[in-house]
Amino acid sequence: MHATAQVDPTAVVEADVMIGPGVLIGRHATIGERVILRRDAKVGEYARVHAGASVGQGAEIGPGARVGIKAMVGAKVLMGVRANLGNRAMLGDGVHVEDRATVGDRATLRQGVHVGPGARIGDRCQIGKIVQVGSGAKFGIRVGVGAESVIGPDAVIGNRALIGRRARVAKGATVPSRGLVGDLDKVRNI
Repeated sequence: MHATAQVDPTAVVEADVMIGPGVLIGRHATIGERVILRRDAKVGEYARVHAGASVGQGAEIGPGARVGIKAMVGAKVLMGVRANLGNRAMLGDGVHVEDRATVGDRATLRQGVHVGPGARIGDRCQIGKIVQVGSGAKFGIRVGVGAESVIGPDAVIGNRALIGRRARVAKGATVPSRGLVGDLDKVRNI
């Protein structure tokens, strides 16, 4: 543990954890074994970072949030109150997962993605750069979304659907399983 790190005495930190300079770990937080917390990362009170996870420089894990086993959180990521990141999932630099939003196991959200409050991204989804996901939106499994797309609030995206680059899905719209929105050529460049 770096000398400038601050760990609340009520926090639980397991074996072989790397705690970088300026890291803050809040009250009753739990840090699993072999976790890496890079420079200036913040882990809120009651948050859980599970075994083998990595939290990037300047990332903030909100109160009560969960980072799954072997998940990767990029630099300057913000995870809100009770946000949930699945096992082996990846958040690119600058991703924002708002309060009570969920990102499934093995899902990948590239740089600059914004996931609204209460949204649910399914397992193994691939979300391109700078995508906006509205509050309450729900994704099935293995959904692909091209860069710079916008998914409206409360939209429902079915399993294995593909959303092309710069596509728009309206508020409350439903995209069926294996459905396609936008240009297929643009989907290939997620």
